[in-house]
Order: sequence, then structure tokens, then C-alpha cells
Amino acid sequence: MMPADGKLVDGLNAAPRCFLAAALFGLLAACSGDPEAGPPTAVSAGSATPAAVAPKYLAQRYTATPVVAPTGTTIDLDSVRLSEGGHLGGVAFRSPYRSNVVYYWTAARGFTELSATGGHVADINDAGFVVGAMARWPGGAIPMTWSPASEELVELPFVGSRAEAVGVSNGATVIGMELVPEGSLRRPVFWRFDGTRHEIALPGPERTTFIAINRQGEAAGNYGNQPFVWTAASGITVLTLPADVTRAVTGSIGAGGHVVGYAEMADGRSRPFRWHAGTGFQIADVDLGSRADSYTFRVSEGGAVITTAQLNGRPIYWTADGGFVDLIGEAGVSGQAQSISADGTVVGWFKGADEIQRAFAWTPATGPIDLNTLLPPGLDLHLEVARQNTHGGHILAVANRNLILLAPAAAMPPPSQP
Repeated sequence: MMPADGKLVDGLNAAPRCFLAAALFGLLAACSGDPEAGPPTAVSAGSATPAAVAPKYLAQRYTATPVVAPTGTTIDLDSVRLSEGGHLGGVAFRSPYRSNVVYYWTAARGFTELSATGGHVADINDAGFVVGAMARWPGGAIPMTWSPASEELVELPFVGSRAEAVGVSNGATVIGMELVPEGSLRRPVFWRFDGTRHEIALPGPERTTFIAINRQGEAAGNYGNQPFVWTAASGITVLTLPADVTRAVTGSIGAGGHVVGYAEMADGRSRPFRWHAGTGFQIADVDLGSRADSYTFRVSEGGAVITTAQLNGRPIYWTADGGFVDLIGEAGVSGQAQSISADGTVVGWFKGADEIQRAFAWTPATGPIDLNTLLPPGLDLHLEVARQNTHGGHILAVANRNLILLAPAAAMPPPSQP
């Protein structure tokens, strides 16, 4: 039975969108891993006690707001992007022909349709500034931005047959990719918020692809078999691989400038990696198996790494200094990490011995908490998985195929950085 305070295990404080983007560009997609897939094989797994953080909102109650679409419209759960302020952007399907609708949503204003011609949302920044692409028929796409301040959908200029915006900072930078007229060559570009387009000097002839940008304006991507980092001021810096790594694939870049993804080793195994300017490459000692390219990789501002891969059926959380931490403890038979916020709070799902799937959140200070125990009393709702979260405390969860936005019921102190 779950304890009244929501803790899964006593003493853990002491021991602790994709389809359309891929169709347009073949970019590395940010899709959730398959909970039913076979787990990676452990090479070795250490244990560690990360520095504790304040319990924050996990000691409080939440408000729970259903994300409701208009009648006849179904939200695509895999396409949703959550911003720091609780703004959502994504894609919904409209019956009877399942036409593609791009939307923006907040608890205060509800569902706002941005484009009915098809497209997708790639990213949304802290102010709710949306970037992505609108479909252009036949077979093309137009990079777009939308701001809740102006409520204008802006088509960004591009060269070639199609293009998309990939990510947006909190400053004035939108990164993206163009498909240039010469065959199927993809070229990274960036735009300013005023709509001006800027080409990027490439380091050589290898295929160069933007993957993500953090809110500070630091971007990461892939140059051939190597990751790269980029800023508008310094341009592209290709990262030199360790001698025992034959290829590394970027998954994301965190608020602290850490780049994470997976590395293909000389021994044939694939392992999670973390790179930072201050430390270089660091490789996690776990074999991801043959499906490394199907997992997502996320990192906190302090450098804690999670992936949707599983270690012996359990969530993976790793720090370079401390090794692996079991997030769900003895009460969890299996589980998966889905997201980590800048301050290091992890959310995901777990199953106990009763085989019922529940959404959880975890910090080193609190251990894992069943988010259902933090809902308002009397609310007829069962949260099955928490998919995204922010360091401000918003959590995007799923209950019976419906999206639920959780928000802390009280103000919180500033987050610490594990």
C-alpha cells in the first residue's frame, strides 16, 4: 500500500513530435522510448547519493487542469511541448479526415488554433513563443513562429524547397534546417525574432544538423559522426571524440551547456555520453543495446542525465561523479524516466507489484513520489505517466490518454542545482 505522504520507499533520502518532423527532414526525433521494449544490458552500475535539493513543490498539493481540445479534435500526445510558464504547443487531429491542426494552449486561455493547414511545433520558450513548421502542399514545409503577445503567425524566409524551425532561445534566436535545391542537402540556419535569416558557416562537407537549443542560446547538433556546439557569436565548434568512440549522436543540450546523447564505442556497444566545455566527454558505463537511436536523452543544469532507456527494466539516472541511482526503489518493479528539469527533478512512470502504472516525480531530497498522492482530494483521476516537467514545478501528465497539466498550488523557493 502507498504511504499517506506519497513516498514509495522509506529511507530513500539517505540512499537514493515527432513523426512529422522525421517525415520532413529525417531529423533525430524526440520521441518517448517504448516501455515494453527489452532493457539495455548493464555493463556495471554504481550507486551514489547526489547532493540533496529542496523538496520544493513535491511536498505540496497540485492543481490539475485537463488540456481540452475542441469537439472533434484529438491532441497528439507525442507532439506536445511544455514551456517553463506552463504554455503548451503541439498538434491535434481533426475528424473526420484527421487533418493536422497546430495549436497553443494555456490554462487561462484554453485552445488556440495557429494553423489548420498542417505542420508541427518543434519548441516553445519560457514566454510561450512557438516555433515549428506549417505544411505546404505538395510535399513542402514553411518555418514559422507565433507569439502570444502579438498573436501573429509569421512565416520565416528560407532558401530551398522546404524548411523548419527546430528550436528557440529566450533571447532572439531561432535555429532551423533548410532543404536546399541541390538534391537532398540539409543546411542549418538561424533567424532572429525580427524574421531575418542568417546562414551558418560550416566546418566542412559533412552532413550538419541542428538538434536543439537551450534557453540561453547555446545550440547542439551533429556534424557527420561528431557532435557540435554553436552560438550565434562563436559559430560551430565540432567536438573531438575520445579514442574509444567511433561515433556520437547528440540528443539534447541542457541549461548548463551540457550536451548529452549516445556514443558508439569501438567495442560495438552504445552508451550514454555527457559533454561539457569544462570536462570534455564522459561516458556512462551502461550498454544501451541496439536501439540507442530510439531513446531520448535529457540533462539538468547541473549535469545529471536521464534517458528513456531502462537498466534492467528500471529508470536510468546518472551523474558523472556519482554513477547510477535507482529512482523507484523497492516499491517499483519497473519504470522509466521521461524528463528532467533544470533543477534536477525527474518525472516518469513506475509499476509496483500490483502492475498498476503510476506517474512519479523524484528529487535526491524526497526520493520518488507517486504524483497521484499530491492531487486535490476527491479528484477522480489516475495519472499513469508524467511526460515533461519544468523547474518552476509544472508537470505534463497523462491520465487515460488525456493530457493533464499539474501546477503547484503554492509559490516555491528558487530551485537549487544538483
